[in-house]
This record gives sequence, C-alpha cells and structure tokens, in this order.
Amino acid sequence: MKKLILILSILLLSACSTTSNEAGYDSYYEIKNNLINQVELSDDYPFSICVVFNELDDYYRYDVVIDDAQVNIYDITAMAYCNEDDTTCPVIGLFDEEPYHLIPNVVDKENNYYKGIQLSGTCEKIENIKVYISYYLDEGETEFQEYYIEVQNS
Repeated sequence: MKKLILILSILLLSACSTTSNEAGYDSYYEIKNNLINQVELSDDYPFSICVVFNELDDYYRYDVVIDDAQVNIYDITAMAYCNEDDTTCPVIGLFDEEPYHLIPNVVDKENNYYKGIQLSGTCEKIENIKVYISYYLDEGETEFQEYYIEVQNS
C-alpha cells in the first residue's frame, strides 16, 4: 500500500512539473511571436539597456545587458530576438526556478537581487536586437510593466 501511495505521489508530481514546463513553452512562443511582429517599440523605460557584439568564427555572439534600474523591478521575464527562426532565443524568467530582481543600489544574490541581467545569443550579422522585458513594480506583484524594445549596437 505504501508503495502504491509513493508511486501515485511521484506520478502526480511529475504531471505538475510537465504542466508547468508546457505553460513556460507556451509563454516562450507567445513572447517570441510578439517580438517578431511587434511594430510599436518603447523608447522610455526605467533602466539601462545595451547590446555588445563579439565576432566569432562565422557568426556573432551578442550580449544584451539590462541594468541601472531606476525603480524596483521584481520577478523579471526577458527575451532577446535577433532573427533566430530556427534556434532558441535567450530568455530569463520563464524556466528559472528562482526569480530575478533589480533594485537600485542593492545586490544580494542569495535573495535574487542583482545589479543587472544579461541575455546572450548568436546571429549571423550585426543588427538591432529586439528585447521583451516584463516585471512587477512591487513584491506583491500587483503593478505589472511590459516593454518591447529595439536595441542598437553601441
């Protein structure tokens, strides 16, 4: 009887985990499609964002850096897109177990407070990178913010 309960518990936990991953993948593809099709892009946001390209063999690696938050930013979800039709876009916050927070003048990695975050990917040529970022302005997750941004090579 104990073995049966143990097996049922494991199956139930596995099903919950699979459902959570499926929701993450659904969100991933929704955000990616929105980035591809987004026409109206934000140019005013309460943080700094830049992209740096490094040439490798026959492609470029890009690093999008989001930092210097001017407001409290909790539970960040972010994705960068550079015409990656067949490859995976770099993403933070969809599949991670721990959240990412940016709070002005606070760094406490043990509690998930960082100075900045980075999204790294590859592309065939240097071009503008589209970035999606969403977060809450409060720990209670009542004030939601969302931006679609196009970042030019600096």
